[in-house]
Amino acid sequence: MGSSLQFDGIVIDALSGGFVPMPAARDGMDYPTRLRKAGLTTVSVTLVARFATFEEALFAIYDYELVWAQYRDQLLQVLTPADIRRCRDEGKVGVLMGFQTGTPVGDDLRRVTLLAKLGVRMMSVTYMEANLLGSGCLEPTDHGLTHLGRQVVREMNRLGMIVDLSHVGDRTSLDAIAASEAPPIFSHSGARAVTAHPRNIPDEAIRAVAARGGLVCLTPYGPCVSPDPCRGVQASIDDFVRHVRHAADLVGVDAVGIGTDLFDAKGAAVWDATTKRRYPESVAAFSHGNVLTVGIEHMGKWPAIPEALARGGFSADEIARIVGGNFLRVFEKIAAHARP
Repeated sequence: MGSSLQFDGIVIDALSGGFVPMPAARDGMDYPTRLRKAGLTTVSVTLVARFATFEEALFAIYDYELVWAQYRDQLLQVLTPADIRRCRDEGKVGVLMGFQTGTPVGDDLRRVTLLAKLGVRMMSVTYMEANLLGSGCLEPTDHGLTHLGRQVVREMNRLGMIVDLSHVGDRTSLDAIAASEAPPIFSHSGARAVTAHPRNIPDEAIRAVAARGGLVCLTPYGPCVSPDPCRGVQASIDDFVRHVRHAADLVGVDAVGIGTDLFDAKGAAVWDATTKRRYPESVAAFSHGNVLTVGIEHMGKWPAIPEALARGGFSADEIARIVGGNFLRVFEKIAAHARP
């Protein structure tokens, strides 16, 4: 049942890796082919994160101009919700460009418009640490959304950009949800009530984003769903389903999506030099060998997600909404809210 849903419906990963650098071929298939084979309609990709500058963001956008040119027969840049349906109809994989940080905006709101004009459709407020917009989830003190942060959220609403709150501090997230006139989302988070992890979000935030008409996209990223992240216990895909079930029981299936946080191009050396070294509060007990969840180790394993959801008691209709229908509906609401 899960596999048939994968290939027949709208399947959206709210936060995956990216095409720059291009993940290596696997099983004789290049990366775009593997995504299509896995049944994905659209993936939201991360162009920049942490403390990226505006110039670095522009270079990252330019890199994707080369991706569009090289893979025009396989990929389609997603600028509108209609593009997602077009991908399904044409058998292409949609690519929605996003940032896991708001730092490229700096203190100049004009940059939000420029980034939107260049095709960026999702942006997070912060990434782990504090910036000019607010506090990240690893900051010792969360000072909340700044006045500049509120201005940026309003601009994103006006431009039809998705306000992403994963990696954002609790108070800053709640402030942003309250400030946003369009539905915001958590693109790749876990439920803190299920797994006590600093990247996961409390029930208060899950309720708040659902009440605003937004979405909490659960991630199978190992430390966020591990039964014991302090000891580095490797997670299983059924551990991940517990998070989906918790959120669905708390706020209803229509407020739930999936964001895998799978970066297929990030090998052990890069992971050790970046994530492991920078964020011991998040992954100290894990190694590159056990940080990925058993059953969903790479993007080619995406069909295992609806299968696991079916084993977890979700109906076919509920699964179709969770794996893509809900994201598309929320994206349509956000786009409809855009104003010149």
